Amino acid sequence: MTDLKERMLQAHGGAQRWGELARVMLSVSVGGLDFLSRFQLNPLRDVEVTLAGDGPELTFSPYPRAGLSGGFSPHRVWLEDAAGQCVSERVLSAPIGQGLRRSLVWDELDVLAYAGLLLSEILQLPRLIATVEAELEELPPLGFAGERWQRLRLRYAESAPLSVSEHLLYLDGAGMIRRIDYASALYGAWFRVSQLWDGHESVAGLVFPTRCSIHPCIAPGIPMRATALTWLEFSDINPIAAAYSDISGRPAV
Repeated sequence: MTDLKERMLQAHGGAQRWGELARVMLSVSVGGLDFLSRFQLNPLRDVEVTLAGDGPELTFSPYPRAGLSGGFSPHRVWLEDAAGQCVSERVLSAPIGQGLRRSLVWDELDVLAYAGLLLSEILQLPRLIATVEAELEELPPLGFAGERWQRLRLRYAESAPLSVSEHLLYLDGAGMIRRIDYASALYGAWFRVSQLWDGHESVAGLVFPTRCSIHPCIAPGIPMRATALTWLEFSDINPIAAAYSDISGRPAV
């Protein structure tokens, strides 16, 4: 482990705390051009989301309307009614951006597939970085938005439970992740994006961003900040440990 990777993990709460994490509950809103351009004008607004397990699985409630909830796993999305009966489902056999229909219009299951993919990685990225096999490379620092950020490239093994093969992390002076460059699974290997993290919040010793936005890179290392392909906002974050108490040791409620 490089010193920079260890510094990043400690800044976000430490590998041990992330290893004890069983699930995260929070309120989520998402939007942006990726949804608008596919006729999803109001995809998620203040939806209660729970991420559970290493799989992982996510539940969205209510979604897409009262009386229904949504579910995401890496290989399947579904909708179920209040009785827990599946009313609609889809096997995720191809990348979210693959196919003519998906490039033009999304339905409620497509929204689950894309939002679930993003949330499953954002909400537990420090744990994934701590546990998956990756080749590490520290790069020279780079100025961005008036700050000087350190950079760490991670090239993941093929077995890594991630939608991308590589991340380029930008860390601020405190070791917090502030930006991630990668090739988007939505657009393919040719299209690089920058994911910006902001509003970091410490909850029971773990640090989460409360605002994320994804921007196209108009040139290597230069994000087009005026264009938000996707934005995400998180609130009421509640991490739960494996023994059904929160990470600080207090009983979960």
